[in-house]
Amino acid sequence: MEKGGSMARNTKYYCVIEGKKHWYHEKLLEYLLKKRLVFCNSRHYLCLDGSKQPKTTVIFANCNDVFEWGCADAETITIDEFPELYRLHEENKRWGAMKWVCKKRNLQPQKPIVIDMKKDGYWDKELESLEKNEC
Repeated sequence: MEKGGSMARNTKYYCVIEGKKHWYHEKLLEYLLKKRLVFCNSRHYLCLDGSKQPKTTVIFANCNDVFEWGCADAETITIDEFPELYRLHEENKRWGAMKWVCKKRNLQPQKPIVIDMKKDGYWDKELESLEKNEC
């Protein structure tokens, strides 16, 4: 038992202590990698003085063909963003991750995807409020 006599509630990806979720980021990353929602790559990083430094590992959310057909595309994701990507994917396995990347870019997906999301009933006010995509 924890302080105050209430039990901590555990799930595979987070625990709740005193009403607050504490995420297991490593488990979330494992899940996101297995579902192929994210992938790792490397790139040079910049220091505050503007100098280019050796490569480091970066995690990207896959968004191929979301904003434009035939376009290999990805969006960086931080560890603090894992829970929201996970939540949206769990909410809707087909469109949730796509909604996350659209929100991150503040850009609607290309028009054929908008049509399909609307057919599936997943389009909402939040997606409608994003900048329109001309593709």
